Amino acid sequence: SLTPTSAKLKGLKVTDPQGALKNVVAEIGDKAKAIVVLSQLGKHAADKKMADTVDYPFIWVGDDADLAMDWGITTGKRLHLDGQRLGYYLGRAVISIKTPNPGFYSQKVIGENKHLLEGMEKALAATKTPANREKIEKRIAAFKAAQTLEAPAGASEFDHEAIALSQEKYGKANAVTEMIAKEKERIKSAAIGKGAKH
Repeated sequence: SLTPTSAKLKGLKVTDPQGALKNVVAEIGDKAKAIVVLSQLGKHAADKKMADTVDYPFIWVGDDADLAMDWGITTGKRLHLDGQRLGYYLGRAVISIKTPNPGFYSQKVIGENKHLLEGMEKALAATKTPANREKIEKRIAAFKAAQTLEAPAGASEFDHEAIALSQEKYGKANAVTEMIAKEKERIKSAAIGKGAKH
């Protein structure tokens, strides 16, 4: 588990997360198909930056107060999943890990990416102005370079979803139910209040 070095946890020493990551890979990297990282860095961008420092198949579970991911995101050999902060959602991932593991892919994500690409290509076909066509062509090229459109050879398939937690699906109210309801109401009221000022 990666925790910022600023964390103060009684009885537990927190080491530099980047050094800890490299040490774990050096210690067990050749024995594992993938390493699961539970990150407390607090931002998806910080997780990606940290993961980029080591070339290894990671299943990286983190969270971000400002951004929630319904699906996993693949970057090279890494799969980034959202831990869903505040407990409103339960992240569910099914991963079939192959050896050797050159990376991860999702048929669900590939299907969505192809759908988005098709929309951009239709927009390009309908655009006559050279300047606008150039902008769309650049957008398409960037999209193709950044997104998975085909399953990489030998890669491990995953499926991920964020399941909304509800009393109907997951049993009776418990000790935290009222706390969660109050927190949701506080966030909602704060958002409405900010909107009213503009």
